[in-house]
Amino acid sequence: MGDWVGHSGGIFGWNTMVYYNTIKKVSIVVHTNTLEKTPAGAAFNEFGKIINSL
Repeated sequence: MGDWVGHSGGIFGWNTMVYYNTIKKVSIVVHTNTLEKTPAGAAFNEFGKIINSL
């Protein structure tokens, strides 16, 4: 995913995103406990936008 490397995953009731930006040297870890579709991905996208704009 561009400058981001990592992994996403989930099981029923949980989903996660763990990614590292190789240029900015920062990590984002999102872990959610929910039955919704993929809120971890949505949260990661918002945090990623902020970091990419710095």
